[in-house]
Amino acid sequence: QQEEATYSASPVGLLRLNRDYAIVRANRTAETLFGAGQDGLQGLNLQEMLATELEWHALYSQLEHARQHDCPLSTEIECVRVGGQPVWVMFTGQLLFPGMVEQDMILACMDVSDRRAAEEGLLHARDEAAEARSQLVVAIETLDEAFAFFDAHDKLVLCNRRFAELAGVGFTPEQLRGRTFESIVKTALEEGEHPEVGMDNASWVAERVRRHASGSASFQLQVGDRWFQVSDHATPGGGSVCIHADITSLKMQEGDLLLARDLAEQANR
Repeated sequence: QQEEATYSASPVGLLRLNRDYAIVRANRTAETLFGAGQDGLQGLNLQEMLATELEWHALYSQLEHARQHDCPLSTEIECVRVGGQPVWVMFTGQLLFPGMVEQDMILACMDVSDRRAAEEGLLHARDEAAEARSQLVVAIETLDEAFAFFDAHDKLVLCNRRFAELAGVGFTPEQLRGRTFESIVKTALEEGEHPEVGMDNASWVAERVRRHASGSASFQLQVGDRWFQVSDHATPGGGSVCIHADITSLKMQEGDLLLARDLAEQANR
């Protein structure tokens, strides 16, 4: 009953997958996300919902890594709805039963298509003339996500207020412009950013800089009592884009999922 209540009340999509990554259970939010009717996802293999074979191989490798190492996964993948329409989905998940690598997995899913489309549009607009730059400033301020663009020297060129606020209360985009990524991370640590477990501030700064410089990084970050999915991407010309999507509600759901998982584990004993 607790598991049923969790599926019904969840504001994000939930998928339960068997060892072959076929869907054995989906809540109504997930069915709506993928354009399916009631019970329309049950029995489908997750591979059928990916946009391309390449996307499936990328997700499959992460699923297997999470399974074999009993660790959480978090990724964004282009999928297709039942009717064939494309949709970008953020997946986070884990084993349903800890340590039982051949058993089911649980995935939470959230539609991030609008944000991905906005990101693509913003990157294109960046290369336009002064008028386009003005439009870009207006556009990034309408995003729900924190957005920042750094040049080839890793100095901040442009960000919205949500990103500036993550660096510290009272900061504005104008105050951060021209500062390096590293200096902004150091300031954010003083203002409420949490290093990952096992790292002090100095090692976390070095790790953040390393991930940012890699050209492609995706991880979860705690700032104060909020959680963010961070995505760093290199851009043509040597610059980079950094986006923080607020996933606090998703993290709160993880507590309910763990409780449902524990109850399911007890029922199977």
